[in-house]
Amino acid sequence: MMYYITLVATDDAGKKKIYEAKIWVKEWEDFKKVIEFKLFIGDDVPILGGIINVQGINSLVFQDLARFAVQDHNKKEKAHLEFVEVLNVKEQVVAGMMYYITLAATDAGKKKIYEAKIWVKEWEDFKKVVEFKLVGDDSAKTGGIIIIPFPISFEFQDLARFAVQDYNKKENAHLEFVEVLNVKEQVVAGMMYYITLVATDAGYKKIYKTKIWVKEWENFKEVQEFKQIVYATK
Repeated sequence: MMYYITLVATDDAGKKKIYEAKIWVKEWEDFKKVIEFKLFIGDDVPILGGIINVQGINSLVFQDLARFAVQDHNKKEKAHLEFVEVLNVKEQVVAGMMYYITLAATDAGKKKIYEAKIWVKEWEDFKKVVEFKLVGDDSAKTGGIIIIPFPISFEFQDLARFAVQDYNKKENAHLEFVEVLNVKEQVVAGMMYYITLVATDAGYKKIYKTKIWVKEWENFKEVQEFKQIVYATK
C-alpha cells in the first residue's frame, strides 16, 4: 500500500504548517519507507480537515446550498441554469465548513452535472461559492477518481459485503468478507466506487477489486466488476 498522509506539524519557529507525506508499506515484510515529505501549505490556512462523504444528501440544507450555488453562477455568468437535484455531498472542516456538492441542473433543457465548492461560516451568516464547474452530462463518467481518506466506514464495509454477496450468488461461490483495504470514488450519474477488499475462499485469504455503481436517489446499487488480484495467506 502507498499511503498519502496530510498532517499538521510545527516548525522550529513554533508555526503550525501542513505537510504531505508519501509512505510505502509492505506489512508482510515489516517494510516502511518514506518516499516523499513536503510542505503542502504554510501557516494561517483554512484547510485543516479531511474531506468526508455526507449521508442524507437530500436534506433541505444541501438542497438550499445547491440552489444558492446555481443562482450565484447564473448571476455571475448571466446563465440560465435550473437546479434539478443533489447527487453527492462531501464536507471538510475549515474555518467553518467547505461543502463539495455534485448536482444536476438543466441548461437549455439538457441535464448536466456540475460541481460546486461552497464555504460556509454559520456564526457569521457567511456563504461563498468558491468554485462552480461543469463536469459532464447525466450519462458519462464525469469526475476524476479520488482516494477516500477513511475507507473503513460502515458505508464502505456494507458496499464491500454487497459485492461479495453478489459475486457468490452469480458464481455459486462461498467467499467470506474480511475487511476493506482501499476505496476510491468517481462522480458519474451517481457515484462509482472502486473498492479493494480481503475475503476468504475455503479458508484462504485473497484480495479482490470490485467496482460498484451507486445512485442513492434511486436506491440503486450494481456491481460492475469483481476480480481477484492477489492470492494471500491462510
